[in-house]
Amino acid sequence: MQVPADILYIEDNEDYIEFMKRAMSKINSSLRVNVVTDGKGTLQYIDDVTGIEGLPKLILLDINLPDYNGLDLLAKIRSHKSLRYIPVVMLSSSENPVDIRKALDGGANAYLVKPMGLAPLMETLRSICNFWLNHHQTVESFAA
Repeated sequence: MQVPADILYIEDNEDYIEFMKRAMSKINSSLRVNVVTDGKGTLQYIDDVTGIEGLPKLILLDINLPDYNGLDLLAKIRSHKSLRYIPVVMLSSSENPVDIRKALDGGANAYLVKPMGLAPLMETLRSICNFWLNHHQTVESFAA
C-alpha cells in the first residue's frame, strides 16, 4: 500500500517534477506528496488504495502522459468509489480550450496552466493548497 499523501501528483516530466518538489518544499515542507509518472502507475496506485486513511486529499493531474491521456485517468478517478470526491486539479502546459472544456466536463475541479518560474509556481501552489487542503469542504467533512 502507498504511504498516505496529502497530494498525489501525476506528471511525466522529470524536470517539472523536481521543480514542483522544490517549490512545494519552500511553501510547506510538511506536505506529503506522492508522484506517479505515468498512467499505468496511476492505475496501480488506484488499485492499491484500500482505505480512507490512504487516500490523498488532492490530486494534481497533467493531461499529456506517455501511456494514458490525463483525461482518461480523470474518468477512471471519477468512476472509482474511493476517489470520486477527491478534488482533481488539472495542471497542464496545454492552453487548448478543447482540453480545458474536456477536463472540466470530465469532472476536474479546476484547470490551471503550469506556471513557469519558481515564484509564479510557488504562488500557484500556495493558492491551490490553501483552498483545496485548508478551506474546501469535502464529503468526509460531513460524514456521520
